[in-house]
Amino acid sequence: MTRIWIAVLLTCFATQAFAAGAPVRIDDGDTVTEKADVTVSGTATLVSASNSNRASLTCSVTDAVRWGSATVTTTSGVRIAANGAIAIRNTAAVYMIAEDVDSTVSCTEETYASTTGPVFSP
Repeated sequence: MTRIWIAVLLTCFATQAFAAGAPVRIDDGDTVTEKADVTVSGTATLVSASNSNRASLTCSVTDAVRWGSATVTTTSGVRIAANGAIAIRNTAAVYMIAEDVDSTVSCTEETYASTTGPVFSP
């Protein structure tokens, strides 16, 4: 019986993260912008500058590339296969580099119209 009361008390007075898990993001951007295609070669190429209001950058590629920071190489970073696509949920600048042959990268960017950012559920 004591264990049940302890469990009830912990549930009633627990922090949000303990009682219901960590907050969960429940929205995406409210604005979509089509970005101009970028040709990515064997040199790290800026595909999208940093954007603190970005919710997601969704890109498709014609040939295999790697993406990451300005230091991305043909053997490091996240690989996107030829004719593949990826949604990058990060506000940092995104660079890509072609693994073998030049690739055309097409992206859309989801952003928040205000600086309030995403909405989280408790």
